Amino acid sequence: MRVLIPFAALAFALTAPCVLADSSAVLEQNGTDNQATLDQEGSDHSATQTQYGVRLSSDITQRGSGHTAISEQNAYDSQVSIDQSGAGNYGAVYQLGGESNAAGLSQDGYANSATLRQESVNFDVLIGNTATISQSGATNTADVQQDGAGNWLQASASGTGNSLQSVQSGIGTSATVYQVGDNNAVSVNQDFSGSASLSQNGNDNVLALTQGGLENPRATLSQTGDGNQMEANVQFKFNALEFAQEGDGNSLFVDQSGRNGSASGSSAGNDNSASLVVDGDDYVVSIDQTGDANIASLDSAGIGNLASIVQTGSTNQASISQSGGFDTFTPQTARITQTGDGNVASIVQH
Repeated sequence: MRVLIPFAALAFALTAPCVLADSSAVLEQNGTDNQATLDQEGSDHSATQTQYGVRLSSDITQRGSGHTAISEQNAYDSQVSIDQSGAGNYGAVYQLGGESNAAGLSQDGYANSATLRQESVNFDVLIGNTATISQSGATNTADVQQDGAGNWLQASASGTGNSLQSVQSGIGTSATVYQVGDNNAVSVNQDFSGSASLSQNGNDNVLALTQGGLENPRATLSQTGDGNQMEANVQFKFNALEFAQEGDGNSLFVDQSGRNGSASGSSAGNDNSASLVVDGDDYVVSIDQTGDANIASLDSAGIGNLASIVQTGSTNQASISQSGGFDTFTPQTARITQTGDGNVASIVQH
């Protein structure tokens, strides 16, 4: 083990919180079963921990404002934990060149930012890394990138104006994101086959999902509140998407391509809009809306597609457009069912 700070200073950092301003701590470990713990309190502190080896542990706790915490591991079967509270803090985790690693990053306050990078040496074996991010407060930001197979992300945010951007590259990835509050934003990009569960509870939230790569991408989208926006772009065969909207003035746009896919969901409330565009064969797409002045639109290109819209309420609008020719064995099918007054329905097949 090589330590880059004096022994006395390290003992102080490992046993008691730092209360001096503008202090910094640097630790480097190389070996097996090493542990590093740092506790800082006050303002404008910095902490850097670097570890190489197997079964390593890195824990950083900072309370106050203007802190910076960076933990880097080039390791297997290791874990990192960063816990920050206050304002204007920055936390970063880098786990590179290994697998079966776990990272946890928690921030409480406002104007905090987080960066998390995980790289696995395997791209075809589902032995990946796990990451957990939790943010509470206002105007916090998180940027996550995971490369390799079998990586898993769980992120949560509560408050106002929080944002999360996540990119996962590799097969068998999974992302679960939950946001509570107003004006939050979520962006999740899965380059290969993966699964995503994204949920927002509040007002004027924005959610974007992109899935591509191989087959069997899965996604579940949920919004509760008013003025929320969801957009999903899902590619390749055997994809499946489910969505749910509850509240007023919510909007959804889904773009799917491939074959043998499905999209289904519901909207409950008033002035909601759902638009689904499908490019491929043998898709099953359905929308169920309850309330008044809702709008549902399904547009598919291909053969053997099945489209269905059910609306209950008044002054609703529904439209289905299907193109791509006709096949005797796999015909196009469209159905609209409306209950209420002043509704408008349109079906076009060509």
